Amino acid sequence: MKHKVMAIVLGALGCWAGMASAVPVARVSLAVGEATLFKPNGASSVLARGVELSEQDRVVTGKSGMVMLVFSDQGRVAIRPESELVIRKYEDDPSGQATQLQLELMRGTVRQISGQAAQRQPDRYRLNTPIAAIGVRGTDFLARATQGSVQTYVHEGAITVQPMQMGQSVGAQMLSVAGQSQYLLARAEGAVELRQVVAEETERTFGIRLGKPTVLATQQGGASGTPARSEAAADTPLLAQATTASRGGWVSTSEPHTVESIRPAADGGTPSATAPVQPPAQPPVVDAGPPPLPEVVALPRQLVWGRFSDANQLPLSLPEAYAQASKGRQVTVGELGSYALWREGATTLAPLRGTVDFAMAAGEGYYSASGQTTALSLSQPLLQVDFDRMQFSTRLSMVAANVPAAQLNASGKINTEGVFLGKTADQRVAGALNAQGTEAGYLFQLNAPTGVYNGLTLWTKK
Repeated sequence: MKHKVMAIVLGALGCWAGMASAVPVARVSLAVGEATLFKPNGASSVLARGVELSEQDRVVTGKSGMVMLVFSDQGRVAIRPESELVIRKYEDDPSGQATQLQLELMRGTVRQISGQAAQRQPDRYRLNTPIAAIGVRGTDFLARATQGSVQTYVHEGAITVQPMQMGQSVGAQMLSVAGQSQYLLARAEGAVELRQVVAEETERTFGIRLGKPTVLATQQGGASGTPARSEAAADTPLLAQATTASRGGWVSTSEPHTVESIRPAADGGTPSATAPVQPPAQPPVVDAGPPPLPEVVALPRQLVWGRFSDANQLPLSLPEAYAQASKGRQVTVGELGSYALWREGATTLAPLRGTVDFAMAAGEGYYSASGQTTALSLSQPLLQVDFDRMQFSTRLSMVAANVPAAQLNASGKINTEGVFLGKTADQRVAGALNAQGTEAGYLFQLNAPTGVYNGLTLWTKK
């Protein structure tokens, strides 16, 4: 009996230790389409912006799924459709003694930009695939894994690729460097191809259009021959900002944003060795595919959506808890008893001139019909503010499975407090600007014969 009690106690302690070790190491910055989180205990849930991930968590995307993760050291990973990624170990020790960064790409495609931990100690980072293990040297790279091969492309820095079989290293370790032999294909049977390719081939293989790569420099005082990110590297980040310090204690960055054009990868996936074909005289036909990836820009700092109702009763994850959203802020617009847009700072709009375009930093929507709600994907966002006339105009497309596609087109006046309203017989937009005219947010409602489209948005000046 004594041994039985001891076994129960030890088992309980083991469970407690497992729970205690589930420290968040990453947060979802963007989730589009079908994306699921699987916990080590087998539990699963739909991924949404703001969800935190821990070691041993598994992310799986469907045919239209796309997920962007920001890690605790500001490392960034974009997970493409039909992919599966596991966070095996992610421990950042500033002293360097215990740093371990291990991800596993089971299948599919990812883009990774190294964080502070990998830049300090590149030898402590590994991305494992069924075919090879990938190490980094201050890097922005792409990887695509199948059961029979792994393909990599280095946009900045360099990577090492070590072929693996049954968990054991086989063959020589290969070095792939941006601007030189940046494309590498390793097959299960051991064949390796290493060469330089052009941007069009990369886009066709990995489904991602990259910006112009920056020139490599050699780190001063670092390992010999280790490429470093040049100052221009800040012009091509994967994500512009993590969640801000006021929203959960995560460190934010101030890098300018860029937009990646995401396109489906072609079947077969291996770039050809020939030069790219010149475009035809007539515009090419755009094939129907997943909607393009929305812009990822810095979140507003002075405007926050907050909820009045219980989070479980609100089909939106963007609004924060009332106590957090209202602290140091005042309400501008909202839906009575549900949510409101809270603003920090002055309540009167500063004297501004000219026309300003905004980029959507975050947005959520849902479709209601017959007592059921369906999450919407928002695309083709546009918000323009004419400060000379104190007017705004906006456009937003909304799609979801088994839901009629719809488009919001609204315009209206802005008052001296920066609050704006656009209303017609079947749609309504209500929002506010911060006093400097650099941030905006609005709620929308579109009434259709089949149902109602509702949602919230946040915008940042381009």
